[in-house]
Amino acid sequence: MFSLRILLAGLMAAIIVSCQQDSPLQPDKTAENIDAYVENLQYNSEQLLNVQPTGESSQERSVQAADTTTESGNTQSVTCIRTTYDLKQNFDDIAILRPLAGIIWPGALVKGNASLMDGLPEPISLPRAPMTFTVDLPGIGEAGVKSIASPSNSTVQAAIDSALEWWNANAYQEGYVNPSSSSYRLATSYSSQQMALDVGLNVSWATGDVAAQFSYTSNEQKKVMMAAYKQAFYSIDMDTPESPSSVFDPSVSLEQVKAVMDGDAPPAYISSVVYGRIIMFRMETTLSVTSSELESSFRYAAGYSVDITLEARYKKILQNSTIEVVTLGGNAAVASEAVSARNAGDLEKIIKGDNAVYSRSNPGVPIAYTVRYLKDHALARLGYTTEYTATVCQSTKTADIFDVTIKSFKAIKDCDSIGEGDFEIWVTISAGNKKFHKSSISAKSGQSISLNWDHSFVANLKEGNYIKVTFTCKEWDKDVLGNRFGDSRMNKKSGSIRHEFRNSVWTNLGNGTKTITLNPGHNACSTSLTYTIKKR
Repeated sequence: MFSLRILLAGLMAAIIVSCQQDSPLQPDKTAENIDAYVENLQYNSEQLLNVQPTGESSQERSVQAADTTTESGNTQSVTCIRTTYDLKQNFDDIAILRPLAGIIWPGALVKGNASLMDGLPEPISLPRAPMTFTVDLPGIGEAGVKSIASPSNSTVQAAIDSALEWWNANAYQEGYVNPSSSSYRLATSYSSQQMALDVGLNVSWATGDVAAQFSYTSNEQKKVMMAAYKQAFYSIDMDTPESPSSVFDPSVSLEQVKAVMDGDAPPAYISSVVYGRIIMFRMETTLSVTSSELESSFRYAAGYSVDITLEARYKKILQNSTIEVVTLGGNAAVASEAVSARNAGDLEKIIKGDNAVYSRSNPGVPIAYTVRYLKDHALARLGYTTEYTATVCQSTKTADIFDVTIKSFKAIKDCDSIGEGDFEIWVTISAGNKKFHKSSISAKSGQSISLNWDHSFVANLKEGNYIKVTFTCKEWDKDVLGNRFGDSRMNKKSGSIRHEFRNSVWTNLGNGTKTITLNPGHNACSTSLTYTIKKR
């Protein structure tokens, strides 16, 4: 009996020792299984996220088709070139253009699938292991390194607030200043997605009021340009996980992991979040301008160096443009207002003012984030394509419209000085097409007769082309028997004035009033014709 008791006691002790040895190994075994599962997931991140073949550049634009049309009017011809482009763009980070509170925070776990493409990642909600992040602010030092025992949106945000408040109360007081690191891109808009991609944003990431900002596009009547500034105040970076399992609490099982991630939805994490602000300027004009002129005019107003010899042109474009500034604030809220810019640097205070510097009262908001895969920490790059058609029209002036008014006829001196002279006059206006007038007029010496014959016509802008006004006059006299005869001194006397198109200008227009005098200075017989010529 005693031996049996000893045997049972020995067995119990062995069981207890065995349990004490096996329990610590169980979490390690689970971690190994999780690591093996994640590391053996089969997926192609470039296919999942539509990465485009753009070579060493992040963007590639290629021409798919082009056609040219020309329409001629009375005074100008308009040539339009319609070019269809295929635009490919890859992104290393994602701008926050929609409400994402609670989803995007440094260290958050998300699915590295197509949900990233829409700017709305799917969160992975499994209990977390402790993690560490670093706030990138000058002078913050160790106060910017925070370890979070149980990472979540709320606990991480509280730690961020603590780090920022330390900087505000200490580093800032010691003279550290943190102006934003600003980058900008601008482009003429031909489609909403094209404009968004060209300024480093994406319509797919936006909703509501933000998406509406990209709906303004150029056409044959107006040009639309947008400039987007990403002003980064600071970034917060998560320490790279040692292994896939190291991000999960030890209580997480392999079955829980398998339930939320696989090759179609591989696990990823928010490795970095940038805080600051995004401001966009939208500029529209109905002037006939090139994309280069419109964009240079904006740069001029924003205070950048431009070709100063074109300053007058830039000012004219600005005076005939509307500009709206759109600021993306907290949780992707939109604030927009019209602004005025007429001179160099008028927009600079908006771009580089107090709101471009981090402070306690201007802490910035999340504006972009970077995603990496948990399997191998590879960067999640996102690719987008769009096809759009750009219509660029150039008008060329081909002719001017002139208004010619034959104002008056004057009998400076009647040829026979007996009674009223009987005059017969011809007026011919030559300018591609001819206008002809013939009239009989009776006038005494020194008398002016108002005529006011109005003509409008088109004169082509061709070197050597001319406008010619010809005045011809004949006077009829009577002999002693009352018989009419043409006075030889004014027998179809003729004179003309010629206005020629030379070196791109019309000559001899003067103040617009001209007089043709026949037999000038002739004491016996002289007449004149006065006309006005005005270019519309």
